[in-house]
Amino acid sequence: GDAPDTIEAYTKQQLRWATGGFEILFTHNPLNPRYKLSLDQRIMYFVTATFYLTGIVPGILLFVPAMEIFLDLHPVNLQVSLTTWFLFYSGFYVLQILLAALTLGTFRWEVLLLAASSFPIYIKALRNALLGVETKWHVTGTTDKKASAFNFMIPVVYTFVFLLGTSIVASWRDITLGHLNVATFWCVVNTLVLGAFIVVGFREARVTPGAADLTDVDLIDALSESRAIEPLNMETMRAAREQVELLAHGESVAIAQRSTESHPFTTHEEDDESHTAFPRRAAAPALG
Repeated sequence: GDAPDTIEAYTKQQLRWATGGFEILFTHNPLNPRYKLSLDQRIMYFVTATFYLTGIVPGILLFVPAMEIFLDLHPVNLQVSLTTWFLFYSGFYVLQILLAALTLGTFRWEVLLLAASSFPIYIKALRNALLGVETKWHVTGTTDKKASAFNFMIPVVYTFVFLLGTSIVASWRDITLGHLNVATFWCVVNTLVLGAFIVVGFREARVTPGAADLTDVDLIDALSESRAIEPLNMETMRAAREQVELLAHGESVAIAQRSTESHPFTTHEEDDESHTAFPRRAAAPALG
């Protein structure tokens, strides 16, 4: 299938894939001994089924700085300077970037942006798998339905508003205390990341206003949908007939012109049969 190029298409695609992975984990767990699988098959199926759980983790981590700011809960006890912490912590990101660059040949910052903003999709997929909610199949196609990217990123918008307010409160607290807190730093970073994703949604709506995504057609609805046929009035039928006659006349004229250009010595018969490109030879008299 085609790769999704809109937020809506990406959301629907990831929701289908993640829901399927979670359903395998809960209903057909590959570690269950009653399934006749080899060890490597069990490992591969289990990793595939649990992979989308990693997409929920960024959503949890987004709220960790707020726990320190509002509840004074410190998940990490920082006993070193901010510079030392930054040097050690940035090493993890450098290794991640280098690993992607060496294995894939490139690294795009948009990948991190998308990973941090996709947690609502995987949370919804986990809920669907736990509650047995059926997920509709969406076939690739284009329609004339109007779709807004913000219909699929409302949790991201709410989280952004919360983090923005938290960042303002934390910045005011640090200014009052006279030092920068690590929680404030990460809260601002998370706010900027979600804000960048929201900007992408605005740009998408501005570039393709009212355009539907590539997976907007629901297969069952498309097959079962019945629309009433509006009767045509005489004026509409007369106008359509005139347009067809004009098109047919124009096509016949174009064919005649092409025939003349390819055969310049061909006779052009019109209403007056005596009007020809070259005069006709007289008919031979009948013998006998």
